[in-house]
Amino acid sequence: MPRMNGFILGSPPMISLRVAGAGLVAGLLVLCPHPAAAQDAMFKRGENVGVLERPRPGYEALGIRAGGFIVYPSLTLRAEYDDNLFARPEAESDTIITTTPSLEVRSDWGRHAVTLSADANLKRHDRFKSEDTDTWSVVGQGRMDVSRDTTLGARASFADRVEPRTVASSAVESAEPIQYQVQSANLIATHQFSRVKLVGRAELARYDYQDGRDLAGGVIDEDYRDHTEIDVRAKAAYAHSPSTAFFAELGAQQMNYERSAGPNRDSDGIT
Repeated sequence: MPRMNGFILGSPPMISLRVAGAGLVAGLLVLCPHPAAAQDAMFKRGENVGVLERPRPGYEALGIRAGGFIVYPSLTLRAEYDDNLFARPEAESDTIITTTPSLEVRSDWGRHAVTLSADANLKRHDRFKSEDTDTWSVVGQGRMDVSRDTTLGARASFADRVEPRTVASSAVESAEPIQYQVQSANLIATHQFSRVKLVGRAELARYDYQDGRDLAGGVIDEDYRDHTEIDVRAKAAYAHSPSTAFFAELGAQQMNYERSAGPNRDSDGIT
């Protein structure tokens, strides 16, 4: 499940000086950064962005404007060679061609934000056609700017996936890769004041595995793996400087399996 990253920092810290004389004070106020701007900057660290994450204006897609939205279509083709496709001692090799079309629609508003995206992953094998797979996902997310210091966000997604043969829990005897669906949703609230940022997050994800079939046509039961995961977190961060922050996070997790299979696998945890 996605986890929350550390807070990002940046920009020069506030400098406070006591001086005598109203004229000198007024002059310094003109030169000093606006308190709100400096407050926002304490949790932005653009100068520390890695090389691969830096903006590349000459190479980034411009998108297609549609009213208050910008549309970003893309198509990727990839070829790969796998010398042990089934991850077994008796290695079998194959060449795979993967086609990945995607579409993202982003709002371009002064306040609030909405993003809708969809993608597919189409794999075609040269030798083992039984390993051909079509997977896809759709995602919708939004952010409401309640005020300069407070935002509310929500995200919902549905994904149709295929379990890689290399996963330890995958059914080795299955004639085709095991399919499963993931439905997830989360809510996030952020509030910032002075050098402190508070974040609350709640996420729910449901995993639904499809039964497989062995080479003889028999059913491989995968329903025992269906489960729901809940993750709730609260984080408080204090920006000591533009390059350093201290934070504390408390999280609670719960995992519930829909069907028992042997020992009780349900769990509750606190981190």
